[in-house]
Amino acid sequence: MGATSLSLAVRASVDILDACLPDLVQHFARLSGDVMLAEDLVQDAALVVLERPHAFVQMSNPQGYCFGIVRKLYLGQLRKEQRRATFATATPPEVRQAPDIAEEVADQSQQQWLLGLVGCLPAWRDRALLERLLTYGQDKASICEALDLSSRHYDRVLHRATHRLRAQVRKQSLLA
Repeated sequence: MGATSLSLAVRASVDILDACLPDLVQHFARLSGDVMLAEDLVQDAALVVLERPHAFVQMSNPQGYCFGIVRKLYLGQLRKEQRRATFATATPPEVRQAPDIAEEVADQSQQQWLLGLVGCLPAWRDRALLERLLTYGQDKASICEALDLSSRHYDRVLHRATHRLRAQVRKQSLLA
């Protein structure tokens, strides 16, 4: 697969995505009642599609494929929320309180390394939230205001962002 072939496939994939993603956002925003969640799900689906652009361009129903990806991501999100609700009611408060990610990063060089990994995260909302949290030590209310997030959505974005950041840390640890 040549570089030209790949760039043409990526360009064609982006064109197809540009056509179908607004409809997906609208559909899942109505379904979930949360536009930001719908945008996050659709953005994650676009990342999945762009991992294999050649296969996506050759599909007979690319919009249906995107719909299926977003639906699976949405159902996964619902399951996570259900597990969190179960965890919150079944676990004592002292166990529920996870350590603050800023407290985990004690020394400055480690913090700079971690901020470099934050910059590699694919979703801008994840990057912005973690940068504000780690660099400036902002609290939840000020981050919610700056990024125009609800308190509930902040928790979801923080959970997703820290999960992705931990995956980046594990990946870098394996490479070292």
